[in-house]
Amino acid sequence: GALRPRAPEPFLRAHGAPEAPALLAPGRAPLCYGRLHAEVLAGAAALNALGVGRGDRLAVVLPDGPELAVALLAVTAAATAVPLNPAHRVAELEGVFGGANLTAVLVEGSGGEAARRSPVSLSACAPVPERAPARP
Repeated sequence: GALRPRAPEPFLRAHGAPEAPALLAPGRAPLCYGRLHAEVLAGAAALNALGVGRGDRLAVVLPDGPELAVALLAVTAAATAVPLNPAHRVAELEGVFGGANLTAVLVEGSGGEAARRSPVSLSACAPVPERAPARP
């Protein structure tokens, strides 16, 4: 059966009103708690629909910003997040990918260039081909 996302309910609801600002970024409209909660649940549900669940590890290779915060919350609601710097070189990412037992890699369309060039990376969110063996 489908897994229900583990939404970080206490965090997302602890600050009261759904219209209260949750994420602020320069030059951007605030993201309110209600919208953040909805986006986290939708992201986690989308990952579950792709077959990603609690036992899976997803590399999140996104630049700093509100999208990174939302992605990390959504991934951790569905699986285990492995945040990585999109400025890393291919060799650095390959080292992490090789030992992290990743199920998928989440990258932004315009970012994560080294992640895209790595033989084990994929655009958007997709399974990592040749998954590293689990460590004892």
